[in-house]
Amino acid sequence: MEGKKFLLVDRESDEPKMAETMAARAAVRFAQELSCSAMEIQGDVVVIINALHATDAAALSGEFGHILNDARHILKSFSQRKVTFGRQETNKVAHSLTDWSDWLISSLHILASFFILLVPLFASRSLAADNSSTPVSTGTICKSTPDPSFCKSVLPSNNTAENVYYYGRFSVRKSLSQSRKFLNLVDKYLKRSSTLSLTAVRALEDCLLLAGLNMDFLLNSFETVNNTSNTLPALKADDVQTLLSAILTNQQTCFDGIQSAASAWSLKNGLSIPLKNDTKFYSVSLALFTKGWVPKKKKQAAWRPTRMQRGFKNGRLPLKMSSKTRAVYESVSKRKMLQTEAADDQVLVSDIVTVSQDGTGNYSTINDAIAAAPNNSAPTDGYFLIYVTAGVYEEYVSVAKNKRYLMMVGDGINQTIITGNRSVVDGWTTFNSATLVTL
Repeated sequence: MEGKKFLLVDRESDEPKMAETMAARAAVRFAQELSCSAMEIQGDVVVIINALHATDAAALSGEFGHILNDARHILKSFSQRKVTFGRQETNKVAHSLTDWSDWLISSLHILASFFILLVPLFASRSLAADNSSTPVSTGTICKSTPDPSFCKSVLPSNNTAENVYYYGRFSVRKSLSQSRKFLNLVDKYLKRSSTLSLTAVRALEDCLLLAGLNMDFLLNSFETVNNTSNTLPALKADDVQTLLSAILTNQQTCFDGIQSAASAWSLKNGLSIPLKNDTKFYSVSLALFTKGWVPKKKKQAAWRPTRMQRGFKNGRLPLKMSSKTRAVYESVSKRKMLQTEAADDQVLVSDIVTVSQDGTGNYSTINDAIAAAPNNSAPTDGYFLIYVTAGVYEEYVSVAKNKRYLMMVGDGINQTIITGNRSVVDGWTTFNSATLVTL
């Protein structure tokens, strides 16, 4: 569809920075799917514009940096692209169209800080047509959920029958809103931490972390359900089901920690009820997603790993790295790399650091090496390899969600050991007792 252009204009909104970030990525993805040859982004949110220009390092390394990096990589695929800052008063034409675009904003909701204008393909409701599904009442659609009465109480009851895609999007959108409210509630309790026990504070910190993960999972899920009103390919459907199921697991983990660690009844009572209600909401979202977007008969398609997912071959992991990086790897591992693998069968390594307790490596702890890894790496960048030499490392290793595409290699079983001794008896939650966690 050569010659098409895509224009994104910022719209005034009270939504947080997260919404604006998600909208930017959704817009460039949408333009890419439409095979647009040119794209222009104009906005009055300086931090987002600077991040898309890659001039704001803080934004790219922040909580939503991986999303902005995705948008930047997609933006590079357009033959013509332009990102500019314009004050809100200069966007009068765009803002004058907001009444017309109310249906679009309401359907995107979390993306409400932007609206999308296609040139020359003027947006129409057909982009989100749900004609493939028959409208049904909330009573009928809720029969497919674990708690039909709760489902009926939260879905819109405007006496107009809608289809499963409408209800599904509504549920995921409301779930996202609920997760944000719960995160704010936990943060409110943490600000009064001086009146709580150490175990209660640790349980709250777990809940805060898990609530943040839930928001990420719901954002990704919403992007998927908002882009199509048809069943998804089996693997994509599995991905979203996994995210929505993980949210339920995170809820239970938070609940268990609060129940076992919080001695104050006010804390238990203040969080347990929202936790239970939100869990019911997430269950509705999972059930409606399964009914609308998951293929009824999943084909057992053969899974083919990408280059980033390749595993061991003939007892070895085929790695592709520069001669400098290879020299470091061979020196510390005391073994030569085979050079017989085809390039397409190799796993790309961008850089390597070593961890050694005797001080001969780049770092003496694993956590320090992880902290040195780049934030929000893209798949095309390759893996950041951390080689951990033999030794007993008494530390609790946590890989943050913005540390993407890390690879850790040790000297072997019973050689490189990570250990710890945290327990509930000492005031730790079960969630925090793991010696290695990836988020």
